[in-house]
Amino acid sequence: AAGAVLVTAVTYAATNTCIKSISRTDTPVQITIYGNLLALPIAFIPLLFLGLRMPVWEDVPWILGMTVCQTLAGLFHARSVQAADARIVQPFNFLRLPVSVLLAWYLFAELPSHWTWLGAAMIFASSYYVLYRERSTRS
Repeated sequence: AAGAVLVTAVTYAATNTCIKSISRTDTPVQITIYGNLLALPIAFIPLLFLGLRMPVWEDVPWILGMTVCQTLAGLFHARSVQAADARIVQPFNFLRLPVSVLLAWYLFAELPSHWTWLGAAMIFASSYYVLYRERSTRS
């Protein structure tokens, strides 16, 4: 699990760097389309090992809803990284954690463990400390 977290952190940082670089020449819509096209073959690999259950018609609204939300999230993320430095955008990206906690609590009556809360507090504190230090060194 720790390895997965490290791989995710590295790939997310690389994604932000690529988006910032690509945003000099391409629009956020193009960047989102590229990201979605890249994700298709990557998502297909686990499908080969896990098998496929054909969706039923009751799944279609959920699939469309997830598609719209994921596309909008990619578009908004590309636009935000294009407009500002990643170090400014990233703390706002951490809002995913409390929103996910609220949704998990509402939909599944599930709350995270104390380790999740401790990790979240460390991430928030370190991010805001970095922003504080950068702002104070510029003054």
